[in-house]
Amino acid sequence: VQNPSLVETKGIADVRIYPNPVNGSTIHIDASSFNQEFRIDIINSLGQQVYSKVNVVPGSFQIPVDALQGKGIFLIRLVSHNQTFQEKVLVN
Repeated sequence: VQNPSLVETKGIADVRIYPNPVNGSTIHIDASSFNQEFRIDIINSLGQQVYSKVNVVPGSFQIPVDALQGKGIFLIRLVSHNQTFQEKVLVN
């Protein structure tokens, strides 16, 4: 069964973004499958980048919901030199 929130994956074995939808104060991301440092960008439904972090080390980390500057649907994009992952997340 394909994840309906999945937009694009290329070169990624397993990335988890949870919970989805987000009702709490934190988004959890498990990007252990990345094989090198990557960049994370979060884009709101208007196409505006509301969060960005570079040189992220593979592993698990958290993003505070307050950093997203509001509620709605967001696109979370993880990009390295040879790997890309995108997923839509609903923040209530």
